Amino acid sequence: MNGNGIYDSGEIAGDDIGIDGVGPTDINYPGPDADGSEGNHRPDFVEGVGCEPDFAATDITESDMLGLTSFHLFSHHQGGERWVTHDETCFGHLTDGILDDEYQDPANLNQSFSSGKFILPKGRTERISMAVIAAFENLATLNDTKRSPILFDRKKVVQVIYESDYRFARPPIMPTLTATPGDGKVTLTWDIKADTDTRESLLGGINDFEGYKLYKSTDIAFADAELLRDGFGNPAGNLPIFQCDLKNDFSCFTDFAFVEGEGYYLGGNSGLQHYYIDTDVDNGRTYYYYLTAYDRGIKEMNIAPSENVKTIVMDETEAVTFNTPNVAIVTPRPPVNDFTAPEIDFITNMDDFGGTGTITLEVADPMALKPGNKYKLMFTVDTLNVRPRVPEELDYYTNGFQVYNITDGANELIYEENPNHFIGINILAENISATKIARYLNTLREVKSDIFHGLQLRLSDLVKEAQWDSLTGAGWVQGYSPINLSYNTTNMTSYPWQYNLIFTGENSYTSPYAGIRMVGTDNKRVSSKLLLNQPLPFYCENRHFVDSETGEFKKLDIVPVDMNNNGAFDLMEDEMLVGYSYDENTKWLRTIFSFNFKGLTEESMPKPGDVFRIDFIRPLSPADSILFEIVSAEKRGAVAEENLSKVKVVPNPYILTNSMETSVRNNALNQRRRLMFTNVPAECEIKIFTMSGYLVDVIEVNNSFNNGIVHWDLLTNEGLEIAAGVYIYHIKSYKTGKEKLDKFAVIK
Repeated sequence: MNGNGIYDSGEIAGDDIGIDGVGPTDINYPGPDADGSEGNHRPDFVEGVGCEPDFAATDITESDMLGLTSFHLFSHHQGGERWVTHDETCFGHLTDGILDDEYQDPANLNQSFSSGKFILPKGRTERISMAVIAAFENLATLNDTKRSPILFDRKKVVQVIYESDYRFARPPIMPTLTATPGDGKVTLTWDIKADTDTRESLLGGINDFEGYKLYKSTDIAFADAELLRDGFGNPAGNLPIFQCDLKNDFSCFTDFAFVEGEGYYLGGNSGLQHYYIDTDVDNGRTYYYYLTAYDRGIKEMNIAPSENVKTIVMDETEAVTFNTPNVAIVTPRPPVNDFTAPEIDFITNMDDFGGTGTITLEVADPMALKPGNKYKLMFTVDTLNVRPRVPEELDYYTNGFQVYNITDGANELIYEENPNHFIGINILAENISATKIARYLNTLREVKSDIFHGLQLRLSDLVKEAQWDSLTGAGWVQGYSPINLSYNTTNMTSYPWQYNLIFTGENSYTSPYAGIRMVGTDNKRVSSKLLLNQPLPFYCENRHFVDSETGEFKKLDIVPVDMNNNGAFDLMEDEMLVGYSYDENTKWLRTIFSFNFKGLTEESMPKPGDVFRIDFIRPLSPADSILFEIVSAEKRGAVAEENLSKVKVVPNPYILTNSMETSVRNNALNQRRRLMFTNVPAECEIKIFTMSGYLVDVIEVNNSFNNGIVHWDLLTNEGLEIAAGVYIYHIKSYKTGKEKLDKFAVIK
């Protein structure tokens, strides 16, 4: 539209996207087609190469559809003329023009469907399309009326897909799920690709992502999670342990594309998050999780919302050989015996913040911390005044934050929330004019980030806009004097900075403006009463802005007002206006406050060096930043001493089986028995003996710092099952040489 040669935001490519069929709205857009077919204002088709959408080979309506001419259902073992292993019989069977209506008896059925005969001369391309549709129908409906409402409803969806050139409604991009085991918990996190990069071809390439569902099971087939039922009472899917969705116009159950009488639950407008901490777990037990991203469906086409599927592949021993990225298999566990978690060391003193708010960094996942890493937290703002008249005139809302990894001089953005992408309802919106929508960090509830590098940021006590606090907003920093102050609270919140009024005892400051004049009736003063170029024994500085020329804090304008109309400056009678001017310093902009010394004696006057401060409650700004570091226990000198008394055997006694043992689906396999040694050192040796001293098995332990358990399969070192009885174990740490001797029982 603007002729710059690229598609900018809001510019639609339409269907003129070249013979590769990929346009600017597609995720994997490689750029314009090299053959010039993209954007050439005409449809292009090259036989055997490609075609633009809705044209020639990609336009169903342009082809001569022969349709279905024969269809048969028959038993796999049925012989005679329908035995399809002979070419001549099969050809006759496919061209007999018979359409079987139904097959009454349940059986192992074959089916054939055909279109023909048709001529296929050299050089011609014909497309052949087939679809098989299945549905579980209410048997009473089938027997009484011989109708198939669910089947025909699905047929409508298939027809839409067919007429849309096989551009199927696709689920969102599959998220990658990461599970970190902890002591009595599992921390699950996932990426943001599904909610940022999803595109739906049937809707013109828009992002129709809606939310996430997280499923959990102790069974690899997720049998214990299959708790949902359809309208007929049949099993209809798994029940998620967690669901979150966009806060938008799509929520609750869909009122279209019912599946066996049930709509799809889109969520409750909770807002997104990309983590879940599961504390309903037992150490040593294996848990299976999978995460699905789902869309909102297409009501106009009667297409139900779709979500990602999981895939878990096992070998003949039921060991997992493959799983999709949205699947996580994890066993929670304590860390090794002498583990001491790293800690957060704040380099920046948060008491020095200019903005208002309580900032907390919590360790959400100690195992994911990166000792030695340094970070910087910064805030972003939404400026409300488009063209402020002076730099200090800055009305803003805090509208986001960023976390940078600054380790070894890096400046890597690792986490960000902004008005275009945020978690839950961390950011709110407000119409402040007919054309301006202001967005700001939620001031009504705690703001919680996703988990990054094992950390979670929490913000509370935030303010949306600057406020004047009459109780704590002003006071003496140095000295004291009962001077008379008057505050313009309306003007002050437009300049919500920290001001120091500094008394010098000598005429150290002179207002540099010779021709200043009032605008309007600010403080009801008129320009004729202003005493310009008057040397004054005090000055006022803005401690948030630095003068680029002097390197000192910027000074505000101070102009005396001739209160007794004698044309001269009288320190004990006249009033001082403190504020800002603009337009080449010839117009008074705002009075922030004013003061005078009426009624004071010489003894009660401020002394040289006295400082009176005026401050505000104001939103966080880019000037407010935090530097922090992850410090290891070794660097702090706080490594815990190894304590083998914490080593335990679970369960003790072992009776028949326990929940740590995974289920076996193949009845040709034996139950996998296991018990657990917990709180073991990272490097140690465990020997197991009978009560008579016979060595049963030896376990060599070489674990990472986050794994303080080891399982034993209740087999001897020769692979034989042990007998019931009492056993002795001896554990020795390779690091410290410490030893422990204890016993456990096995009951079969």
